[in-house]
Parts: sequence; C-alpha cells; structure tokens
Amino acid sequence: MKLPVLKLEFDRKRTGFSGNKILSFRKSIFTSLVSIFIVLTIIVIVKGKEAKIPVPNIKERDLPVIILVSFDTLRADHLGCYGYPKATSPNIDNFSRYSCLFQREIVQLPGTLPSHMSIFTSLYPRQHDVYPPDARLSTKIQTLAEILTAHGYTTAGYTEGGYVSGRYGFDRGFSIFSDKLRGWDKILNAGIQVLKNKSIGTPTFLFLHTYQTHDPYFPPKPFDQIYTDRSYVPSFEPTGPNLASVNKGIRKINSKDINHFKGLYDAEIRYTDSLLPELFKAAQERCYDHRSMMIITSDHGEEFMEHGKLVHEQLYEPIIHVPLIVNLSKDLDHKIVSSPVESVDILPTILEYTGVPENAQCQGYSLIKTILEGKQINRQNLYSESFVVKGASINSIDSDMKYIQRNHTGGGRHMSATRDIYLSGIGNELKLKMRGYNQSRNVKVFWENIEVAQFSVPEKWSVFTVSLPQTNENVLTTIHLMSDSCDVPHEISDSEDDRCIALFLAPTESVPLEDFELYDLKSDPAETDNLFLESLETKNKWKQEVTTTQKSQQPVGGSLKIHMDKLLLDELKALGYIN
Repeated sequence: MKLPVLKLEFDRKRTGFSGNKILSFRKSIFTSLVSIFIVLTIIVIVKGKEAKIPVPNIKERDLPVIILVSFDTLRADHLGCYGYPKATSPNIDNFSRYSCLFQREIVQLPGTLPSHMSIFTSLYPRQHDVYPPDARLSTKIQTLAEILTAHGYTTAGYTEGGYVSGRYGFDRGFSIFSDKLRGWDKILNAGIQVLKNKSIGTPTFLFLHTYQTHDPYFPPKPFDQIYTDRSYVPSFEPTGPNLASVNKGIRKINSKDINHFKGLYDAEIRYTDSLLPELFKAAQERCYDHRSMMIITSDHGEEFMEHGKLVHEQLYEPIIHVPLIVNLSKDLDHKIVSSPVESVDILPTILEYTGVPENAQCQGYSLIKTILEGKQINRQNLYSESFVVKGASINSIDSDMKYIQRNHTGGGRHMSATRDIYLSGIGNELKLKMRGYNQSRNVKVFWENIEVAQFSVPEKWSVFTVSLPQTNENVLTTIHLMSDSCDVPHEISDSEDDRCIALFLAPTESVPLEDFELYDLKSDPAETDNLFLESLETKNKWKQEVTTTQKSQQPVGGSLKIHMDKLLLDELKALGYIN
C-alpha cells in the first residue's frame, strides 16, 4: 500500500517508500518465498510425476486488503486538499497526493444511519428503508461485509456506536465488530492491532468509524485553541441538543458564536488528522499483499449558518458534499477526478477491485476505471434527500444546476425563511403561522408576481391569512414570500441578524405546499442566488426529475424495528439526534 508514512519521502523511481527497514523487510520476504519455491521443486523431482503440489487459487491468494475510514460529519471544503486555507488536514492532504481525489462526492442523505447504510449496501435510502431512529436493515439485503466474507475475507469493524451500532445491521458479516469504543484514538488503535495481527496473504477488510468530527465540539488540548479566540466565551456549549435548539428558534446565536464553533470543529478535524500517520504506517508495514486499497470518506458535512441553520439538516453543499479519497497500492500518479460521484459508488468500487462479482442490488457505479483510465460515469444526475426538512435535491451533471424541493404536507411543518422563499399551492387561501427572529419583520406576499398582501410579523408566533385570486383548482400557482428586512445567509458572518422568519405551514388537502430553489453551482458555488423561475414549465421540469428518480428507487426489503434501550437513547441524545 503506497501511503505517506511519517517523515518518509516517496521516491517515484522506486516501488515504495525510501527507508531501509521497509526495503530490507520486503527483500527478506522475497528471499523466503524463493527458498520455499526451491524446496517444493526438489520435493517434486524426488517423488516423481505422482507428486502434486496444492496450488492456491490465484484470485484468493491475490485478494487485496481493503481499509475503509469514515469520519462522521466531515465536510469536504474544510480540508486543505479541497481548498480550505486553514491547515486542518496536513496528513490527509499528504495522503491525497498519492491517491485519487474525487472533487465532488454527494451523500444520499445527510444523516449518519441512512448515509452509512447506503455506503454499506449501495442502495438509496428509499430502497434500504433504514431511517432513524429505530429501523434495522432487512435480512433480504446484503452488506459489504457479508459479501466480502462470503468471498474469503476476514472482516473487522470498529465504530463509536450511536447510529452506526451493530443493532441497526452494521455488524452483519463482520468476523470482529465493536461499537463500544469511544474516541478516535481507541478506534484507531483497535484497527491498527487488526493490521498487526494480520497473517501474510490473509485478505482483510477493515472498517473504522469515528464521531470525533461530529458535535459536541470538545477537541482535546492543545488543539482546542488553534482556531479560536482564547478571550471569547460562547453563550452556550456546542453540544448536540444546544445546536439543534438554534434551528428550532429556541436559542439565539451571533457571528462570534458561529466563528467560535467553526474553530472548534476545525480543531476536531486537526486532532483527528494528527493521528492518521499511525494508521498509514501500520498499513504500509503490514499489508504485504501487492494490491491494497484505502478509502477516506464521510457520511455528511456540517453547516455553520451558511443557509440559516447549524448541524446537518438541509441539502446545501456544506452538508451533502463530502471527501472521497482512494489510495491504491498500484503505481498510480496523483489524480483529481472532476466527475461527480455518490456514496453508493463505494461498494461496487471495492467489489471490482477485489474481483468479487458485483451484487445485483448495487445502485452505484464502480469507480475503478475512472481511477485508472479516467473513464466517465454514465450518470445523468446526483440525488440526495433529507428526512428532517422532507426534501430532495437533484444535481444535473451536464449543466451544473442544482434543484432543491421541499414538501410540506400532513399536519404542517416548521421551516426558516431567509429573505425570500418560493411556495406552490392549489387553492384560494393560504394560512401561515409566522414569527420574526430578533425583531419584527416586514413580509410581502406575491401571487404569480402580483403583490397580494403585506404583513409586519412580530417576534411571537402569529397567524396570517392570505386570500389568493380565483384560479382553476387544477392549476399550479406560485406564492413568493419576500422580506426586505433580513440579511441573506452568506452575510451572516458580518451581521448579528442570524435568520429572518420562521414559518409554520399548515397545508390542507386543497393546499399542498412545496418550496423550490435552483442554483448554478459553477457560477454560484455558495448557493446564494436562487434562480428558480415562476414559470409552470420550469417547475414541472424539475419536479418531474425528482419524481422520476424517486420512482426508480423501489424498496428492496422492508426494514425491521429495533428496541431503543436507555444506552442507545443516551448516545443519540448526546449527539443531538433525538430530544
């Protein structure tokens, strides 16, 4: 495995790293193999034609070591190799220089449980049906560990529990599985021990997961003061429940708080990165196989009020864009792949590299030919969904356009609006329950570009009724809410005005509501300029894309239910997943 190891420098003229210990070790292994071959040859000559030497199956003998590392909640653009100006990830950056870096991997759902399950099954969330808080994977669906075990692999997995607990189905197929360790250092040490105990030629799959980069943000000393103002005292601790309370409008937050929390998050990344050379070294020294693979990725990113919220509920790039870096032991120059990929591509990529036949359930594409030959993936769009905001996102690969659609049905739903928002509905009356953040807000309501109402929305929750012009009940109409008293999200760092208006949508059968956003990621990577047009043709085009994609994601097997015991509930509460 070609990896950056501590201070050893890579020499492109050699097959590995400079360093006498590694070269002499390889030489001794080669000498031993030659000696064994000579002895066996002599035995054949002595015993004559009847003597037979058992020849191991080449495919079994050559199965590569696979190491999959998932850093929970690691957004791509906070790593140096993805352009981040702060030195948060020197070791990952170095690792990427000997690997294939995918510029844009999109997760299928920004939530730990369903996202990891999509990685392990190559199925979209609607297909594996494993949603929080109590769904367990159907026995009809195979996991990556089960597939590799069936083909001769020794498998070991270490996670920090929570939504990556064995009870959800992640333990299936593993020879060794533990979800009891806490802390990246402990997870790392356990994984390194597996590599150290590995026998020569034993095909091994190692999965490591850590919440170190997930909230609560409490990086160990001295990392906790690298990116923060030492004199600043935050108004509340960055624990999961506290951060979630901001999104619900219970707590207020200002730009100083945001910068502080972002600094702590970066410090968690730096600490996590600082321990990686130990894993790289163990992989280099213990992966004797001439082929091996190490993958670094994440299940979702994190938001720091770029679009009016914290943590990872929405479908914007800071949340759904994660790193994907693949290192192969083959002589491979550093490569950057611009073709967008999805988390469901990881499993088929591993299977093709190991020579294991691709499972029929796989929805993703193998990236091996992309890595080795630069072959483009035949995919029309990328898909993500969110169960928190009940929405879906479609990314058009050809045009760099990104469409977000949220659905507000049933008994109503809270949502936050920043400056303006588009809704669609059928009917002649719209009821909105609204409140302004920090102060009263001026809100104008437009129907098909015609202003039909104007309100002063106070800080407390208030109900407003908007009468709409008479229309045919089968015609889709567009309502546009606009406020000129709010700063747009990307200006949050320079303003105390965090968010604008909180809405509670109360649709009825005759008024199903949705809101739409459209961004050109090439010219507007921060997603600040909503290009959504009110024309019926535009709405129907993008709505049809979402509908068609979702219809193609038919369930493979209904999920099971688990028992939520106190231990699991406490873990999920600490991570802010449940109240």
